[in-house]
Amino acid sequence: MPILTIAAEKGGCGKTLLTVNIAAAAQRAGLKKILIIDGDSREESYEWAMARKTAGLGKEIDIQKYSHEQSAEQQGLNISKEAANYDLTIIDTAATHSTFSNDAMISSDMVLTPFIVNEKDCRQKSIDRALKIHNVLNEHFPDIKTKILMTRVSTLNQLQQIDRVKQQISASNGSYLNSFLTDLNPFWKNWDLGMSCYESTLNSAKRAQNEADMLVMEILESCM
Repeated sequence: MPILTIAAEKGGCGKTLLTVNIAAAAQRAGLKKILIIDGDSREESYEWAMARKTAGLGKEIDIQKYSHEQSAEQQGLNISKEAANYDLTIIDTAATHSTFSNDAMISSDMVLTPFIVNEKDCRQKSIDRALKIHNVLNEHFPDIKTKILMTRVSTLNQLQQIDRVKQQISASNGSYLNSFLTDLNPFWKNWDLGMSCYESTLNSAKRAQNEADMLVMEILESCM
């Protein structure tokens, strides 16, 4: 079944936040068996999933953690074989180039890179850096889908920002998802309780839920 790897050689772009909210959105979409593989030394995806189970919110989600400093094989993990038991497998990777991240990406149906949409990160240099991993995968593993996901999109001039980044990505021969996320950061404050945007009472929760619903459906449809 589909394997999705969240990968970016840049810290602070929201890989873990994206991982856990995709898992929560997959639950909401009706998937019964979801696996998170945490390959980040911070282990926040692992801690979130364990807390979610403890809170009685995560019976559909299983979690495994591995070191980014060793290959999957060295740690006794066959990613494709493990994923065959699940409706969706999501791999959270470290913000550094590693053997484990490589193993995750080449085992994937899709590699997704979150890209922050703001003036600083929308420079061509930033887009080229985000696409660096994709270019290598596209050359050697053309069957793997590589996509940019636009995140932290300001509600001010939203459509103009998105269109501008889409044009820059396309001009660099990259590919992107049509879905985007405005801002999931407010929903991260209760991550240690296993919560997501779906359990939040914030005014912006409904908007975030709708965006996450659209995102997970696009991911699943793209991986079919």
